[in-house]
Amino acid sequence: PVFLVFILSDKNNIFKGLLWVLPKKYQADAVELATRANDVTEKYFNGRFLSMFILSVFFTVVFLVFGFGLDKAIFFGFTLGFLDLIPYVGGFIGIALPVLYSFTIADQVLLGEYAFIGLIGINMIAQFLQGNVLQPYIMGKEVNLHPLLVLSSFIFFGALFGITGVILAIPITGTLKTTLEYYRGEQNG
Repeated sequence: PVFLVFILSDKNNIFKGLLWVLPKKYQADAVELATRANDVTEKYFNGRFLSMFILSVFFTVVFLVFGFGLDKAIFFGFTLGFLDLIPYVGGFIGIALPVLYSFTIADQVLLGEYAFIGLIGINMIAQFLQGNVLQPYIMGKEVNLHPLLVLSSFIFFGALFGITGVILAIPITGTLKTTLEYYRGEQNG
């Protein structure tokens, strides 16, 4: 995280330094490609935050229906939505707190002492739908990638780089696509 803060705060200086190293004839292409890559990355994060927000609101409503109270429902719902940043395991880490909390108020919640089964079941269904329908659709629209390409990029980059690959799959795929479009357009134009 510290590295990322410095990179983001000095990204223009870092880019100028990298540009300075390139021969003059490649600098215009490098600027265009960097602009396109930055655009793809921004759209990726916009889509990611939209997906997280939808998931947060959904789980807030679920926790309200279960009878957690407004303050706890908002806290647990948005914690679960935020932890969606961690691929595969974030949703299961996020459901642990509400499940444990449901044991302490078993006499006040929907399904009583079996509320944890309902919460885990709803979480599994929601994570499945979010990962296989909502996220590919939103990311496809934001980054202009087909949802099947989004899912394929998760598998490919996940197998290649692990969890880091899953996190970076969409920005890498989007950047590769815009790079190919740029060079293909340059050859035709």
